[in-house]
Amino acid sequence: MADTVLGEVEVNKNQIDVDVALQGMTAGTDANPIVLDLEIAFTDENFNVLEERVVSGIFGDATLDQFTLTQVPEGTANLSVKAEKHLRKRIGANVDENGQGIAEFVGDNQLLAGDLSGSNSVGTQDYFLLSEHWMGNVAESPEAAVADLSGNGVVGTAEYFLLQQNWMAVGDSK
Repeated sequence: MADTVLGEVEVNKNQIDVDVALQGMTAGTDANPIVLDLEIAFTDENFNVLEERVVSGIFGDATLDQFTLTQVPEGTANLSVKAEKHLRKRIGANVDENGQGIAEFVGDNQLLAGDLSGSNSVGTQDYFLLSEHWMGNVAESPEAAVADLSGNGVVGTAEYFLLQQNWMAVGDSK
């Protein structure tokens, strides 16, 4: 009797369900979502980086993205996320003995807005970018998108207040 291989099954034991909210993001819709790259870092209990990935975050009506990270490295204790124009946030991955975890970057753990320069801090570089594009309309001047924190297509008071609220804040390390 010959052995017949019918297919392969991959068991994906380690996974983390992730919720990400972006402070100040108001303009995505399910019909026209805002898509941003999210830089993900998995770290162990001593904050050593085990792996890094980039995933697409899709922010629609709920201004919240929910996704599952699969093939999470063994020993993952923390997860950090950095989105364009937002500070990196690191929280415990809450992985159980079965390799299943939850990471909620919402409420007090949401990603703070204002990092226009990509430095993982909010300061003078970000203010200069905001002032350079002040009252810019992204539809008329696409380069103004760098300073549009709310996603509404206009650089204005919403962006200014977010920058002011997070002035001199520094994001978490990976």
